[in-house]
Amino acid sequence: MSNYWLIYWITRLDNIQGAFAFAAFASLAAALFLFMSFMVGLDYDSESEIETKNKWRKSFLIAGVIFGAIAVVIPSKNDAIMIAAGGKAMDFVEQDSSLSKLPKQTTLFITKYLDGKIADMEKEDQK
Repeated sequence: MSNYWLIYWITRLDNIQGAFAFAAFASLAAALFLFMSFMVGLDYDSESEIETKNKWRKSFLIAGVIFGAIAVVIPSKNDAIMIAAGGKAMDFVEQDSSLSKLPKQTTLFITKYLDGKIADMEKEDQK
């Protein structure tokens, strides 16, 4: 996959997530509305109307759960960038053996620098 195609899809992730979140909210709201209308009109409905309402309520509830799960799983654009950049950085760190020497070298450099500053401070105190 080319970098342009990858960047395009990363920029689309927020919109896709928003669409699924809206669909999940709309489905759950419709299921709640049908459930409430079912509870209010329970005495006046025929058996076929009750079965139809039950089917629609279950369908909207299932759709809401599915869309909600998808909305949770799809990362936002910032999360996708973090995943891509973090994964690339981790691949680089794992492949480059010279990076494992950096913490030791950095510690030695800082220790020598601080030892030098301490020695300078001691010289100034002795004067």
